[in-house]
Amino acid sequence: MDQSNHSISENLPLGRLVENALGELERSGYSRRSLDRYRAIWEHFIEFSRQRKLGDEFSGNLAARFVEEYRMGDEEVDKPGEGWRRHIVFGVKALEVVNRRRGSASQLAANTAGFVSPSPLQRFALQ
Repeated sequence: MDQSNHSISENLPLGRLVENALGELERSGYSRRSLDRYRAIWEHFIEFSRQRKLGDEFSGNLAARFVEEYRMGDEEVDKPGEGWRRHIVFGVKALEVVNRRRGSASQLAANTAGFVSPSPLQRFALQ
């Protein structure tokens, strides 16, 4: 049996990973608006994975496909209902870090500092 194709995964299901990540952000003092923004990105991410039958676990390939398909172009910035897409890269990167580290918000801050927009992470740095 080819072990690379049949290994036991250590990743959490996407829904659980999102719940954990949102809990960390909430405990770290993120605003309701920021939490809603992350939640919107991550819910779209889960739905993307389900619709395309790409599995129920986070992977770099899944994240890259999602960002490629949904990243907002300059011409789309003002479309109603699409605001969540402005922050898609950072949101997916944050979820990747939580998945990889299965750690706390402070680890998230340390691993994403300077990535896209350091301002949302300043709360982590001050704790």
